[in-house]
Amino acid sequence: AIEINNVPISYLVFLPLIWAALRFGQRVGVLATCATAALAIGGTARGLGPFAREALSESLLFLQSFMGIVVVTTMTLAAAVAERARSERRARESEEELRRAKDQLEAKVQERTQQLRMINETLRAEIIERKRAERELRKTYEDLEKSHEEVKTAQWRLIQAEKMETV
Repeated sequence: AIEINNVPISYLVFLPLIWAALRFGQRVGVLATCATAALAIGGTARGLGPFAREALSESLLFLQSFMGIVVVTTMTLAAAVAERARSERRARESEEELRRAKDQLEAKVQERTQQLRMINETLRAEIIERKRAERELRKTYEDLEKSHEEVKTAQWRLIQAEKMETV
């Protein structure tokens, strides 16, 4: 059986790598992973560290397995952080676009409301004018009817006067 000494200490490398991926994103995550790999390969090649074995090929195989896990973990986390940042940026852009559209819509509503008020005032003025004209027409019609009655009365009187004159 193969016995790995100090393996739990080797997992401490995850802390700075996770921090680098979360704080700085993919580029710094890759750079930190490469630096970690270089240091681990150098130490393992000199027989130092948790993966050092008598045979260099065995040491490098353990190191390679561990670094594979480190790289996948760091890059997955960095990709998730990058995707979240892109999503947040898109959400902010969408929010800003929505805000602009809302402002434009509000401006159009205000403009249309003002137009409707003006049209409403014009219609009110027209209604008032038509009612006034209708009252004048009624008065004129009533005056005409009165005049017509007066003319009829005058004609009747004239006819009666002519009859009396004839008699």
